[in-house]
Amino acid sequence: MRQNGFTLLELVIVMAIGAILATLATLAFGQMTRKQAVNDQIKMIYADIASARADSLYQRRQRRVVLNLKTFAIYSSLISTSGIQPLQTKTHRYPIKSGTATSVTFDFDTGGLLMGAESASVCVDPPSDYETVVDSIVVFTTRTTYGSWDNFTGDCKRANIILK
Repeated sequence: MRQNGFTLLELVIVMAIGAILATLATLAFGQMTRKQAVNDQIKMIYADIASARADSLYQRRQRRVVLNLKTFAIYSSLISTSGIQPLQTKTHRYPIKSGTATSVTFDFDTGGLLMGAESASVCVDPPSDYETVVDSIVVFTTRTTYGSWDNFTGDCKRANIILK
């Protein structure tokens, strides 16, 4: 005579499968969260560069943006010596690179145009297991755009960034 219900063995097997699936989901969620942190950082840098460019245009004042390994600063003029306080300062979670350097300076003239170079790039340098959609910015004379840095082929240069 068969009774309705599950045996103890069946319940243990279902619990084991559920535990395995929960572990896989937790690992995937953690990886997704780390990738999103890289995307958020590059989008924050993009927005701040766009804001500095717009401020230089609307206020008819030159602006300087300085990105170091772990910090971001916007200055109200092209003078960024040690005695001058920046208008805005932020810190990064992940280090940034520009070419082979670990710092980059963008100078915008009173028309909001990039001065001194035709283009410059900034890349977030996360741990090697992060494959993100957007992890770099290329600042051109008149515009700024997102990109994906192929960090396996070389330095953070315009030639190694796929524009989005």
